[in-house]
Formats: sequence, structure tokens, C-alpha cells
Amino acid sequence: MTFARHAALVALALATGCSSYKAEPEPPPEGEGGAPWPGPYGSTIGAHVRDATFRGYATYTSTALVDVALHDFYDPTAASPKKLLFVGAGSLWCAPCREEAKELPAVATKLAAQVAFVDVVIDGSDPGTDATADEVAAWTQTFEMPFFAGLDPAHAMLAYFDRTSVPFSMVVDTRTMQIVAAANQKPADIEAYIASHL
Repeated sequence: MTFARHAALVALALATGCSSYKAEPEPPPEGEGGAPWPGPYGSTIGAHVRDATFRGYATYTSTALVDVALHDFYDPTAASPKKLLFVGAGSLWCAPCREEAKELPAVATKLAAQVAFVDVVIDGSDPGTDATADEVAAWTQTFEMPFFAGLDPAHAMLAYFDRTSVPFSMVVDTRTMQIVAAANQKPADIEAYIASHL
């Protein structure tokens, strides 16, 4: 934004009685989510997810950090048999997150032909403190995750849930990138929660 435009916006805000100015950019309007799929974008069932990029490890045996984006799973022509994407988000301090992480590898192995999995570690050992790459590496190794697990450096997942409401999970249709299920708690039966949408 140019200085002149910025100054004009501040002047307009002051002239119309606005008592504060928010310098942070607003999220793009619907239909401009930066994704190769159409909107409307949102956080509710039926809405399309916004694209996001995570940095982490391809599996628990990986040693190199890689980037994985939601658009990597977009498959509008059904070229892949993976119909769904499970995106889980948790924190190291969260006991239910650890319980879910223990169960996910077996579920991922059973559903591997039709479902892709991504696990995002939000907080480290302390609530509100971002996890580190070393903590994510330890997380993936502890639970022997055979799928990508990583950090969310842009905090994109926080558009879907409150940071303290973990574990959070959503199931996304890879053909449309629409959210077909979302939960702010560990599902009682993770496999059934996912498989019911196949």
C-alpha cells in the first residue's frame, strides 16, 4: 500500500468517526482465498478451506523439513483414489491430542488407499507458545506417524478453531476442498468419523 493511499484511508477513518485503525490486512473476500479451487471459503461444514502451507516431516522417519500445502491434495478430476483429506491439529500440552495422535497411525494405515492425513502441531509444551521443528520431529517419532506432521507458521489453522480448543480435526473432500466434517474434540471413533464420509 502506498503512503498516500494509507494516509487517505486513515483520514477517511478519522473523518467518519472511527476511533481506531487496524493496520493488519483484512482476509480476502470470498472467492479470493488464494486457492486453485473456488469459494465460498469458510470454517463451517460445506464451506471450502482456504489454502495453507505447513512445514514439517513427511513421516516419522524423515529428517528433512518439507513444505506441504492443502493444494497438494486438491484433485478435481479424481485422478487419485484419495477422496478425503483428514487434517488434525493439536498441541503438545494437550492430553486428548496425545490420545488422538496414538490412534491416528493405525487409522491412517487402514484408510491409506482413500484418505490422506496431515497432522498440524500448534503449540509446544506451553499453551500459546508455538511448537518448534524439534518438537514436531519428536512428536512424529513418538507416535510413529506414517504421514506428514508439521508446523503452521502462518497460523492458518486458527481460522477454524480457537487455539485452546484442541484437538481440532476436519475432513475435507479432495475433489472440491469442501469441509465435510469438523470437530473441536477427539472423536470417540476416529476411523468411523472419517470413513462415514467415503
